[in-house]
Amino acid sequence: MTPSAPEIALEVSLESAGTKAFLVIGRTVRNSSWGGLRIVPDPSMEETIATARTMTLKYGFVDLSIGGAKGALQWTNEHTSSRPEVLRELGEKLSHLLQSKRWQPGIGLGHSVEDIKNLYRRSIGEIAAENALRRVDIAENSVRRAFDDPGRSYFRSFPTCSVDRRFIGTLLWSYFRA
Repeated sequence: MTPSAPEIALEVSLESAGTKAFLVIGRTVRNSSWGGLRIVPDPSMEETIATARTMTLKYGFVDLSIGGAKGALQWTNEHTSSRPEVLRELGEKLSHLLQSKRWQPGIGLGHSVEDIKNLYRRSIGEIAAENALRRVDIAENSVRRAFDDPGRSYFRSFPTCSVDRRFIGTLLWSYFRA
């Protein structure tokens, strides 16, 4: 089976820091997707496409009605620009996707809640950024609850056996959390 192409794959140039970012939306559900922003020294479009696809599969696996996406920002400690300012610039350049909630970034590798707030600040404003972060928390909790609920769809394929379903859920959660 050949993986399908993502709905959106963008490379964004961030002139203020002389760096770049990628955003890939693997699939949208109800015109929305969710996935973290990775802040790493050497992201690639191929890696971002693969992680967005994994997010799409993860949400489908736990039967959540949300599409999968992933963002990646190239950042090293050698950058002289202000990290919050670069995140605001990225948010401004992706504002059409953030305002429409087509991409709802979650907490990812290498950053904090404050980084996500900075991403939102120029695109949707301070109060809306706080509300967006509440949605991120709700979505993360939905995924956790799905793995804690043995009646969810992914457990239907497991016959009754000696392996504890909660243990399987924990293993799957830790695998897909990456």
